[in-house]
Amino acid sequence: MSDFIVNESKFIVDMDAKTDSFLSVGEILPDGLQVSDMLDNAAVWQIYASEDNSALILAVMPDLAKRWVAEGYIKESAVFHHVSGGREVALLISPSSLIVSPVTAVRFDHSQNYARSFFCALFNSRLKNHEINLRDSLFFELYDVLLPTYTLTRNVADKAIFNNASGLSLTEDLSSPEDLTDPGVSYPYLLKILRDTDCNVCSCDPYLVQGERVDDFLTVEGASVITGPLVIRENFQVFATDSDKVVLLMENDFALSMVEAGLIEQMDLKSVQLGFGVLRALVLNRRFAVECLDDRHYGLTVNSSLKLASTIYRMRVKNAQASLNNGLYLEEKGIILANNAESKVNDAALMRSIMLEGPFALAPFSYEDIDDAVTLASRR
Repeated sequence: MSDFIVNESKFIVDMDAKTDSFLSVGEILPDGLQVSDMLDNAAVWQIYASEDNSALILAVMPDLAKRWVAEGYIKESAVFHHVSGGREVALLISPSSLIVSPVTAVRFDHSQNYARSFFCALFNSRLKNHEINLRDSLFFELYDVLLPTYTLTRNVADKAIFNNASGLSLTEDLSSPEDLTDPGVSYPYLLKILRDTDCNVCSCDPYLVQGERVDDFLTVEGASVITGPLVIRENFQVFATDSDKVVLLMENDFALSMVEAGLIEQMDLKSVQLGFGVLRALVLNRRFAVECLDDRHYGLTVNSSLKLASTIYRMRVKNAQASLNNGLYLEEKGIILANNAESKVNDAALMRSIMLEGPFALAPFSYEDIDDAVTLASRR
């Protein structure tokens, strides 16, 4: 053994080696977005920000995108085909306010909305394939899906993946499906994790069942199915689908009170007959925020924060008694659905906490941006 010599130079890692970029900084994409910095990467995928910080761009090898389409994870219409530097790449584009991230980097950060969104995506991907290893998958929130990368790494149970995303332990759980009696993530298990992370969980049961087909008259794309509840409150619930739409269901009395307050048009509401009665429904685009202001997850940009500030001011003008701090913000409609109640948080304090705490799409705000939004929300 004394004659066995190891050439250590063969094992030196070049820390200055640059990743072979699929896209170039400054490159203009087919939809007009300009490529900025690469945020993350692996062998077959790369994530970029757009120059104006409005979008996240997932660039992958064409064969990977074709496989996702063939196996039903995404629709062909969601994929942009682009040639960069003589090489073809496939692009998926998301608002920067939604998550595009490797699953191993996902952390709920005590956000119930975030945890529920990830839970829905996990369920959606399991509808496509019960056995595929999702440990190295990509969470693409816009389409409510975990996109597998088909790596040959150790198979990790869904429950372990969810445990890691919860952040309850600093040690990564690498339990395989064979290691656990129940390796899946059920709705009761989601509620357990939410309670363990000190989330305020509503005791109401979901109106709809996961895997249930969305009624045709709700005009959700194709034969979409419900992937799970994103928001559950006493008077309303929001459900994710396997498309870029979400479904808001409201108790009839609450919906009519919002109509009387001039926030919703009666003609926009659809009636949904369930076993226990009639609910009122709105179908909303997931590219815009649909969340309660006391459980925020949608990442803010400067533009979207000013839009929210303006909405808070207009809602206060309409109703001085509305409890906006826990109201449901519908960015697409420019409204906040809220009950009348004495709020312990004034509008200026609410907007300031939002601007300071986020979450942010890509970066925190400057003090000037914070002051502008607070002034716009309170007009003081």
